[in-house]
Amino acid sequence: MDESIMKFGILTSPPGESYNYSNFGYGILGHIIARASGKSYADYMKQEVFDPLGMSRTTILTEPGSRESIAVKYDAGKRELPVCDFDHQGASAAYASVHDLVRFGLYHLGDSVQGQKRILKKETLAAMHNESGSGFMDGDNPVKYLLGSFAQLDHLGYKFQLVTGGMPGAVSRLDIIPSENIVSAVLANAENVDLWTLQHEIFGAFLSAFRNTPYTPPRAPDAGAGEKFNPPDPLVGIWKGTIRTSLKAIPAGLTFARGGQATLEIDGKNYSPLSVKTELGEMNFKDGFFSGLFWGRIDTPDTTGQSHVVYVNVKLRGNRLSGSAAAVSIDARRTFFLPYWIELAKSGR
Repeated sequence: MDESIMKFGILTSPPGESYNYSNFGYGILGHIIARASGKSYADYMKQEVFDPLGMSRTTILTEPGSRESIAVKYDAGKRELPVCDFDHQGASAAYASVHDLVRFGLYHLGDSVQGQKRILKKETLAAMHNESGSGFMDGDNPVKYLLGSFAQLDHLGYKFQLVTGGMPGAVSRLDIIPSENIVSAVLANAENVDLWTLQHEIFGAFLSAFRNTPYTPPRAPDAGAGEKFNPPDPLVGIWKGTIRTSLKAIPAGLTFARGGQATLEIDGKNYSPLSVKTELGEMNFKDGFFSGLFWGRIDTPDTTGQSHVVYVNVKLRGNRLSGSAAAVSIDARRTFFLPYWIELAKSGR
């Protein structure tokens, strides 16, 4: 983890300027827990969280023998995937049964569950469910992030608190409706599974609003779909600078032409944007940030021989663009999202 922090623990924006979810950020929190407690992260979580909450079928991947009880994962082609390991254990390394995940949700409701001990003060637990001031739009529905790992949304007249997760070959969802004292969890060891289908059916067993409302599969947001990216005047032109890795600075550049054409340059080679949609979204410029996914390579010892593309997310600051250029794997059997600092200055139009 110390090596990962040295390589990838970069600050791309001043604290408070923008919100970006970060697995690595939670990984650093897990690392701090281990350093401060003098225990491994796995031991700390077992002794201070899982055991007191009666979550006997929950484990951090590194625990001895834990791999034997993990469900086999499958990709979209129903091919078996290997067990993943992580440096950022605080974000990604917890495995649980559905029963244990529901117990975790019931603790957040404040219910008195047999076999559970209180591990947080009431006011601390309540603070985890306060709004953080950050959020996003899911289609036409606003989703608000809470100070803990939960998000909050309104649906069919109910206020939901939920958290989702996933990795190649696995997806998970935990939903809480505080007003109804209901917790539901769904896990799947496969990809491309719409867990909300199952949640809707589960809630239909208890709530007439769900029982009487046909389930509608989620659709991709219409905003910007199919529209050609058109850079604003301040972006139009040629930008030159470097991508800085822990070993070297690599020459880099971005060129924006009127009408939407964009080119990424890395180490003297030019790359075009991806023409297919991905979970990272389409090329856009919003709130001073440009983001886009390009064909290309950032060659470091961590990416050598690995198929990847480059995701650029930079903030316009006068005549400079700065932020991250990340190598993003396109192989489900070896996944990574490795960010590097990129800084460019406008050199012409």
